[in-house]
Amino acid sequence: MRVRQRKSRQQKQVEAQGAALVGMVDAAMIIACADGELSQDEVNVVGEVIDGFFDGNVSRNEINEMLNLSLNTLEEQGLEARMQAVAANLQSDELRQLGLMAAAAVALADQEGDEDEEDDVYYDLASVLGFSEAEADEIWDEVASQYE
Repeated sequence: MRVRQRKSRQQKQVEAQGAALVGMVDAAMIIACADGELSQDEVNVVGEVIDGFFDGNVSRNEINEMLNLSLNTLEEQGLEARMQAVAANLQSDELRQLGLMAAAAVALADQEGDEDEEDDVYYDLASVLGFSEAEADEIWDEVASQYE
């Protein structure tokens, strides 16, 4: 007889939060790496996304570890695979919108990057997350208004 172990509701919630964090970080890092260069401004914005997710209760070293893990995974698997992982990790519409907002914030922070490349990757990510181009534009405009 096999005993089936069930995860507690709390364990499931912790796992979902961890997956959501990975999804947020990856969404932001996908855009940060889209033009082949990672600027300090982009790293700072991704760090702010992580810090906000934890309400300021995470150290800079922990943030750097998350950034490095995401960057290594992106290098190993590529953008397309990570986009699919982001979609899997951001399971609700609200989380997917927040992930796309994080990606837009990073793209807006990169004043010197290849805008065309970042735009293409942004729209590809939006599509994978289930957003139309018009919806992606609305999200972009909402984030951009915070930088004006």
